[in-house]
Amino acid sequence: MNTNKNILHSLQIKPVLKGPNKRHKPQKHSLILILSAIMTLIGIGILVYIFIPFSLQEKAKKGYVEAQYELALQHYEQENYEKYTKWMKEASDKGLVQASYHLGLFYKDSKAYQNYKKAQEYLEKAANGNSIKAQALIGLMYKDGMGLKQDYKKAMQYLKKAADNGDKVSAFHVATLYMLGYGVAQDYKSAYAYAIKCSDGEETPLIKLIRSKMDQ
Repeated sequence: MNTNKNILHSLQIKPVLKGPNKRHKPQKHSLILILSAIMTLIGIGILVYIFIPFSLQEKAKKGYVEAQYELALQHYEQENYEKYTKWMKEASDKGLVQASYHLGLFYKDSKAYQNYKKAQEYLEKAANGNSIKAQALIGLMYKDGMGLKQDYKKAMQYLKKAADNGDKVSAFHVATLYMLGYGVAQDYKSAYAYAIKCSDGEETPLIKLIRSKMDQ
């Protein structure tokens, strides 16, 4: 009888007990993964914050013209005009028209760096690159002798380009020059045509004046 009891006892299924470490390990592992992901994101954010400006500068140094232009604008906002002109000139030398315009405007208007010769150089470069603003500005400078020797012929050359590109103020100046015969043969018909361009459909005093001369 005792032997039978021992056999039955040995055949009983014993529960498999799991220690507390095994039971909580998956939870700890998940928590570690979550914390690791958070720290990685924070680390990436810090690196992006620190190195974005250097990335732009590195691109500028490698010759990327848009980066040079953007870096120049940053230096302008920081009032670091030496670095502004350095990088804007780099962009201008690579043919970026708006960089040439910015430099021309800077050398025209800056009190500390005013240089009409450089302003003329860069504005003409931008104007020949089809910048309407540059065409209008350099044309007006020639017309009024603003830092340059007055030259109505060159004034008409640039103002007419700007007017033909849709600049209404330049169209007004072109109409006036045609009417007076400054820098170009006097031509009331052309003067009237450009006066119409800047009139917004109104009967302006300039249109009336030109028409009265045409009727004489």
